Amino acid sequence: MARGMTRIEKLHGPVVPDPNWERAGTTPEGRQLYIERTPRTRAVPDYEDAICDACEGSKKTKDMKHDCPKCDGKGMIQGKRRYAKNPLTGEPLYPKNKAEHYVHERMFFIDSDGQGNQVKIDWSPPTPEQIRADLHARAVADMIPRLAGALVDSGLDMDEIVDRLTAPKVPEPKKAKGKPVPDANPDAESVEL
Repeated sequence: MARGMTRIEKLHGPVVPDPNWERAGTTPEGRQLYIERTPRTRAVPDYEDAICDACEGSKKTKDMKHDCPKCDGKGMIQGKRRYAKNPLTGEPLYPKNKAEHYVHERMFFIDSDGQGNQVKIDWSPPTPEQIRADLHARAVADMIPRLAGALVDSGLDMDEIVDRLTAPKVPEPKKAKGKPVPDANPDAESVEL
């Protein structure tokens, strides 16, 4: 930095949420979450309608419902893909698409970038695997000091502790299932052959 230059402090303006955003709780760190819903369109393939051959949809009227697993009672099924055609020759040129309207939902929180701007940072709730991993990490972090203190208090050497932990375990003998068999039957007569 040149002489005489002073460091400019970061600007953190007030958070002014858009009136169209909905509050959606808080993050585990305590930041306010918002949901923004915006209408959008996307291009999807355009198909011709075809008559259902299983129920002969042409015989059914539109207001008459019927049970057909192929067309779900509509009488029409998805046909071939629509193509833009050459006006002179009629040959297909390229496949057509149609617009599909949907509402895009975005969950985020607001953070300051230090230059007076507010930035949307996308957020999604943690998955069950992430929750389990966080709980496991916390349990390990809590256990390490207690375990280390107990091992030091026991007076064991580090090599002895490692030997005990890595020693092969001797399996316990399996217990017989059912009633125990007596060694001798007092009611039976001894028979010699």
